[in-house]
Amino acid sequence: MKSKLKILFILILLSACNQELANIDSSQTKEEQTVSKDASDEIEPADFKKVKLTLHHSMRFSHKEVEIIINPNGDSTNVRLKCDPKVYNGRKWKSNPLDTTYVISNKDYKKINASIKSINFVKMTNHFNTRGKDGTMCYLEFGSWQNSFKMTIWSPNLNPTKRHLNDFLKSIELILKAAQLDPKVIL
Repeated sequence: MKSKLKILFILILLSACNQELANIDSSQTKEEQTVSKDASDEIEPADFKKVKLTLHHSMRFSHKEVEIIINPNGDSTNVRLKCDPKVYNGRKWKSNPLDTTYVISNKDYKKINASIKSINFVKMTNHFNTRGKDGTMCYLEFGSWQNSFKMTIWSPNLNPTKRHLNDFLKSIELILKAAQLDPKVIL
């Protein structure tokens, strides 16, 4: 009997809370409801605060290691590029290391963000069994400084359609172009 009374009491309490919430909602004027709706429609997912691309090629000499870090900075976006040549017999290859920063527009940065957000990660995971000896290890990290996702894909330009990597590859190409690198040469 006591348990039935407890359940009845909880139901009455929930009913009263629902009625109170309904009264609060109906007390808003139509103008307030419209403003609230319009404001929520304009909210978009936040752009990433950091995008980092690292490429490591097992056989390339001039650009063995490539690191690109993209950070929005107010009215523009900084793109930092670091390239290291392969060390061979204790000597660096004939090309010099690069460490430079470019500036791109926020519009171009938003294209990179949108491209990364369009990647279908679930489909990509169905083809993780692709492997090989030589090629490019591609590490893409995106998010904020405290929280981010990091992906590692081997040779993304190898059978990208079959491996569902077209969107991923498009994102990588946009990042490389932002760093003034030719994707056909680097990948």
